[in-house]
Amino acid sequence: MRTKRSLPSRRPAVLALTILGALFWPASTIAQDTQGELLAQAEPRGSLRDLLDEQQLIDRNLLASDPLPDPIAEAERQQRTQSELFDPADVPTPRRRPVFDSTGEDRTSTPDEGAIAAGRETEARPERPSFRSRPTDAQQSARPARPSRAADPAVSRQRNAEERRDEEERLVQEEREREQEALSTGGIRQGSTLTPDAEDYERAQPVGAALAQSAGERRDETDPYEAEGIQFGNLILRPSVETGIRVTDNVDLTPQKESAVLSETTLRLEAEADGAESIATIDGFLTYEKALSGPDLSEPEGGVEAVASYNLTQELRLNGSVRYAGDYEGAEAPYSPGVSFTESSFEHSFGSTLGIEKYAGPLRYSITGEADRTVYSDVDTATGTVSQEDRNSSLLNLRLRGGYEISPALIPFAELEVGRRFYDNEVDAGGFERSADRYALRGGVRFGLSDKLSGEIAVGYLTERPDDSRLADVDGWSVEGQVAWSPMRGTDITLGLRTDVEGATTLGASGSLLRGVDLTVSRRLRADLELSAELTAERRDYVATDDEDTILSAEIGATYWMNRSAAIIGRLAHERQTSTLPGRDYRANSAFLGLRLQH
Repeated sequence: MRTKRSLPSRRPAVLALTILGALFWPASTIAQDTQGELLAQAEPRGSLRDLLDEQQLIDRNLLASDPLPDPIAEAERQQRTQSELFDPADVPTPRRRPVFDSTGEDRTSTPDEGAIAAGRETEARPERPSFRSRPTDAQQSARPARPSRAADPAVSRQRNAEERRDEEERLVQEEREREQEALSTGGIRQGSTLTPDAEDYERAQPVGAALAQSAGERRDETDPYEAEGIQFGNLILRPSVETGIRVTDNVDLTPQKESAVLSETTLRLEAEADGAESIATIDGFLTYEKALSGPDLSEPEGGVEAVASYNLTQELRLNGSVRYAGDYEGAEAPYSPGVSFTESSFEHSFGSTLGIEKYAGPLRYSITGEADRTVYSDVDTATGTVSQEDRNSSLLNLRLRGGYEISPALIPFAELEVGRRFYDNEVDAGGFERSADRYALRGGVRFGLSDKLSGEIAVGYLTERPDDSRLADVDGWSVEGQVAWSPMRGTDITLGLRTDVEGATTLGASGSLLRGVDLTVSRRLRADLELSAELTAERRDYVATDDEDTILSAEIGATYWMNRSAAIIGRLAHERQTSTLPGRDYRANSAFLGLRLQH
């Protein structure tokens, strides 16, 4: 058996070896001093087992003083470094912990720096001693994959530069596409609710003042051909003029067609004032037609409408509007005895509304007062002057509405309407008292599903009850509403629904109920080219008789903008009426070509 030498006899030998090592050991091993001190502190043993125990003690001390970084955290740090475009050359080389074999010799491999920079480190790193048991194959496969590290810093820098360059090119390309889309399919500027048709003023009434939109509310700021206007503070004026030639094959809208060539000019003025708590708009037009050939014709037509809204508080809003329209009645007007197609009366229509809206949590309340006045001029016929005074009337109306906001996109409501129609002549020429009480009850829903689809629709029952018991009530189901839809950029679709009560002067007749549908579609094919189509369908039911009128009209148009101030416009139109009354059927076709100038 090998005997162990005493400790005092070994200490001088260890001290002598330490002194010789400090004098003659190469400079490359100076980094091992710390481990040498730990070896000196450990009690040496003569067997291989003793040396291995000493090595494990050294490893434990090193791990306690300087633990290895977590591999996943180190991978995330490197990814953040690459994303911030740090130069990998500036990142220090990770330290390598020395590893000793059983003889005490350093077996740590130091790869060449050039190989590291080029990603060609070929020497296998020695496995670090571990005090944990190795995972099984099943456990290793169940672990989540760790993020991979960049194999080549030089390649990573090149790839980052390429990605950055591709991202810049992509942003530039998207900006160009947006600009091109704005020029090629820019949004269509919505005009006023008024058109050069005086009847639109009295027929296209919205359900509640809350739906009134300003003339420029839906204008697309990216429209390169939108009128710049004349600005005075917060007031913007947009004047325009449209002039051209219209050709028609039925100028008087009679069963006996007679063609004509007309000169048609329309002046229009749009104004908008937008304040912090209020908004106001004015839209007016004046059209003049003069026959160049065919029957002598010289007719003016015009109208103006002003709409305003003011926020009294965050929960209280005041709405108001005034309007006027003037136009000669056409063959589509209600039947009036003693007046032929070529001898029509000039109709003046006045109107105003004033209402207040209240918001109380999800509840919505509104009260709106309406006042309308209609006046007809006398008609000069071949046999003399026919007075139309019996048709002049005024209407005072009050609308009460209550709604509940299920969501910002859906508000169902109920509406009650109470009013009175006053005729200028309490008793007309036939001895009838035509003044009447007016009642209506409707239920509907107001919706705003998105910026692309909004509006409201109401359905109910409407009645006017004349004071004279010999006259039947004018009543029937009523539908009213307005819907605006933009299914895609540059395309706008609007739908209008209306129901109106019309008076009568025929002996024993109470009047008629007129229901109408208006559909408008506009499409901006390019920034400088716009197409439009309009369709109108009306049905007039005469009370207490089986008589009825059906009126259909369609129009297609195109506008080509030469620049922001001038455009060429063209329209094709067709209109027809079929009636159970004799001599009221007609058909008419027309074409218009002109020039529009705007500022």
